Amino acid sequence: MNRGIELSTADLVAILGAHTLYPDDYLATCQELLTEHPDADCSGGRSRAGAAPPSAGPWPSRCRTPRAWATRGTGTPGYEGYAEGACFPVFRRAALLRTGLYDTALVRNQDDDLNYRFRKAGGRVFISHRARCVYFVRESAGALFRQYYQYGAWRLRVLRKHGEVASWRQLAPVVFYAWLCLSIVLTPVVASALRVWLWAPALAYGAMLVTTLLLSAPTLGWPSALRVPLAMATMHFAYALGFASALFRRPST
Repeated sequence: MNRGIELSTADLVAILGAHTLYPDDYLATCQELLTEHPDADCSGGRSRAGAAPPSAGPWPSRCRTPRAWATRGTGTPGYEGYAEGACFPVFRRAALLRTGLYDTALVRNQDDDLNYRFRKAGGRVFISHRARCVYFVRESAGALFRQYYQYGAWRLRVLRKHGEVASWRQLAPVVFYAWLCLSIVLTPVVASALRVWLWAPALAYGAMLVTTLLLSAPTLGWPSALRVPLAMATMHFAYALGFASALFRRPST
């Protein structure tokens, strides 16, 4: 990617990742957004998770993921405005070069690091529901776990590099599971009245998963909807575990 950026000569640079289908007008739409918003240095849209089409060929056929695993997406439906980053961005080349290129020392989370440096350098990101694409999610719970475990481990590497978090919500899964472990340890020794407060976050999290299940069922059907909260819990737990493991050892690929 760095070599491609260096060799580019156009005013705009598009970073289009794999595992994704882009409509014919994706780049034109992102270009229009930058024209409409000259104060923005980067544009993008929302990704809708999905499965590879049956005719996509031998490799994508392994990614024909049930819709229940289609939980990874960025952008709120209908939202248009400034954001922390775009999933598949189109940069003004001059602004990207001012930021610096991708950090080759990072095996994962290179885009997270670049987005952080881009904003620190004064770059602004504008996203719109008009720019859409379809991202192929991981094909199993195990693959999803490994993906987010690595994200969590390398998130700590980025945090240490900059000495601060790009967004405090990135620590939410870590804080939640740390509190859960603390609750398990303290439950036998605290008064019964305090146990309710100890377990309140876990109860709220469980209620959120159940609510997600109930909201998903009418659209996906119960067999697939049951996997949605499982996917969410898998991502959160794997991310927190990866982050915690990186506290004690260098993350692997």
